[in-house]
Amino acid sequence: MSSEEKLALAAIAISVVLKKRRRSRREWVKQWLLMRPKQSDTTLLEELRLYPDDFQNYLRMDYDIYNELLQLISPLIVKQDTNFNFRDTITPHNYCSPDSQCSPRV
Repeated sequence: MSSEEKLALAAIAISVVLKKRRRSRREWVKQWLLMRPKQSDTTLLEELRLYPDDFQNYLRMDYDIYNELLQLISPLIVKQDTNFNFRDTITPHNYCSPDSQCSPRV
C-alpha cells in the first residue's frame, strides 16, 4: 500500500469517527411553547408542571413556592358565585396566572 493510499484511508477513517461523534441536536422549540397559542394560561401552567426547569424559567419560581403563595393570597382574592349565573367567578389560580395581567383588587 502506497503512502497516498494510507493517507486517503486515514482521512476516511477520521471522517467516519467525526460523523459518529456529532452530537444529536437538542430541541429547537419546546413542545409547550408550540402549544401556547392553542392553550389558555391555566392549561399552560398545568403543562409546565411536567417540566420543572421550564416552570422555574417561566414564572421565576418553582411550583411549590407558587402553590404556597397561591394558598396565602387565595382567601384575599376569592369571590363568590352569584345567583344570576351569568358566568363563573374567576378562580384564584386563573387570576394569578402570569398571562392575566391583573392588578391587586383587595
